[in-house]
Amino acid sequence: MDFNLTEEQRVFQNSVRNIAENNLKKDNLKRAHDPNFPRDVAKLFAANGLMGITLPEKDGGQGGTLIDAVIAIEQVALVCPRSADVVQSGSFGPLRTFAEYASEYQKEKYLKKLLRGDIVIGLGMTEPNAGSAVTDLTTKAIPDGDGFRVSGSKVFTSNSPDADIFLVYVRYHDGLDGIGSVLMDTTMKGFSKGKPSKYTNGEEWCALYFDNVFIPQENVLLGPGGFKKQIAGFNAERIGNTARSLAVGEF
Repeated sequence: MDFNLTEEQRVFQNSVRNIAENNLKKDNLKRAHDPNFPRDVAKLFAANGLMGITLPEKDGGQGGTLIDAVIAIEQVALVCPRSADVVQSGSFGPLRTFAEYASEYQKEKYLKKLLRGDIVIGLGMTEPNAGSAVTDLTTKAIPDGDGFRVSGSKVFTSNSPDADIFLVYVRYHDGLDGIGSVLMDTTMKGFSKGKPSKYTNGEEWCALYFDNVFIPQENVLLGPGGFKKQIAGFNAERIGNTARSLAVGEF
């Protein structure tokens, strides 16, 4: 098996490295210690085709491969590790899951803004009493008219102080097949954020609280039985994490 990059991949690699060197080298240390999501970097990457690298062109993405995103993450991280988070969140994580299963209405309402760097998405998954045992989540989605009422809380959500919308794991009924997800934005009545806390790397997170938040049917991403689909997104996420780690080791 040949593990060498193709000529096209090498050209892309050099292009990303040049963008990073020319725009991100200055203030890279300052960015690393800033707990806020670097929205200006998201705008820069959007203008240079580095947001939605792995998403289909019909959805506003670049139509690239996973290895393209990995190359971009590594090259940016070699210059500015904090900015590599933006490439990763723009191709993997909740955005990738959202783009894969979103309805046309949801894509029109949120995806274009995400890929332009206008808004930030977070993943509401971990809970105070469940931790990494995601299948033990207790945040409930109870049917109410043409939608659901969501009550519960989440912790350790990356970019939560800055995120405008969240892909929230919810429980429609008992059992693994009762888990799915909804899209919740910060303007919804009953949604609130707690006081920011710091991870050991200096980035901030805040608790998310859902007090009987009404979620219209059009904001349901995955209904009952959606757990395996949404958790599969972490397979690609781990690749991105590895690319950043390799780059930071060389930084």
